[in-house]
Amino acid sequence: MKYISIEYEDMFPFWGRLKVGSAGNAYSIEDIKELIQLANDYKFEVIPLVQTFGHMESFLKTKQFRHLREVDDFPQVLKH
Repeated sequence: MKYISIEYEDMFPFWGRLKVGSAGNAYSIEDIKELIQLANDYKFEVIPLVQTFGHMESFLKTKQFRHLREVDDFPQVLKH
C-alpha cells in the first residue's frame, strides 16, 4: 500500500458552526469523495492532515473565534 497525505487547512468543507473556517473556494464534499476514490483506484491510502491547536488560523481569523487567540492582533495561535 502507498500513502498520500493531504493537508486541507481552510480547503476542507467544514459545515455547521465550523463552516466559517472554510475558504470560499474550499473543496466540496463531492470533491473529497472523488479524491479518495481516485486514491483508492491507484492503491493509495489517504492520510488526512487537518491542522489543529496552534495552527488554527482559518478559524482564529474569524470574528466568531477571535476570543480564542493568544494575542488578539495575531490569529496564528490559540490561548494556553
